[in-house]
Amino acid sequence: MSEKPYLLAKDQSSFLGIESVDGEFGRTISYWKYLESIAKWESHPTHIEKHAAGIKSFFKSYKVKISMAERDYEWKNSKF
Repeated sequence: MSEKPYLLAKDQSSFLGIESVDGEFGRTISYWKYLESIAKWESHPTHIEKHAAGIKSFFKSYKVKISMAERDYEWKNSKF
């Protein structure tokens, strides 16, 4: 996700965070507190503009998945 849309997203009232992974199939996951906030972000003019530019320039395809995270945890080995 480019810097400008991210900066706008993080200023939305219920934005919780974002994770992004590049590779053969890039993934960006944004986290929101309310479903209504997702709809509001999807209709934000800058988001629409950047999405349209992606379709025109570099998206081969895309997929949207809206789901609820019940739990999130991780473990890191302190040896590495």
